[in-house]
Amino acid sequence: ILLFWAKKGIDGFRCDMAEMVPAEFWAYATNQVKKKYPDLVFIGEVYNPAEYRHYLYSGFDYLYDKVGMYDTMFQVIRGQQSTHAITGAWQQNDDIHDHMLYFLENHDELRIASDFFAADGRKAVPALVTNVLMQQNPFMLYAGQEYGERGMDQEGFSGHDGRTTIFDYWTVGTLYRADKKQLTAEEQALAAIYNKVLGIARKEKAVSE
Repeated sequence: ILLFWAKKGIDGFRCDMAEMVPAEFWAYATNQVKKKYPDLVFIGEVYNPAEYRHYLYSGFDYLYDKVGMYDTMFQVIRGQQSTHAITGAWQQNDDIHDHMLYFLENHDELRIASDFFAADGRKAVPALVTNVLMQQNPFMLYAGQEYGERGMDQEGFSGHDGRTTIFDYWTVGTLYRADKKQLTAEEQALAAIYNKVLGIARKEKAVSE
């Protein structure tokens, strides 16, 4: 199955709850795929930090830094944790930091601008700057995050939970308005901040190198 999709030209796999499958399997599978497609990327969802290195040695290029950096940033943004906690979050994985994928939103987590998280996408800008510019590891931007997508819709299966549904045929409001050039001034201003920060990470050698 992996080879089937790789042949179609995709650039990577995001492997859901990879730690529920033995690392030995992934060592075999990633090796088989990368023999034919050496540039294809494997991103693993592993929540047990004690297992991180096992899965990296088994062929994963990156792992979601959920229980370390994400959970820390979530609490810092909400005022539930001091910014001093950020030091511990990166230090515990410093030997493998190039392989840790930072993020502030994904399909499992609350939208920053939702009423269940921070109610305003701008409140995560300091966390964005920290995650993007502190190290050289990758940062994942979730669709609509840069516009302050709120995820406050009442979908069928997902419901009113501050997340963007992956279970329903649904329109993400900010993405739709962005496509139609109908973003609000506030949404455009937040997007400009994201563009600037991500641009610095890509172009400034002091950061990228």
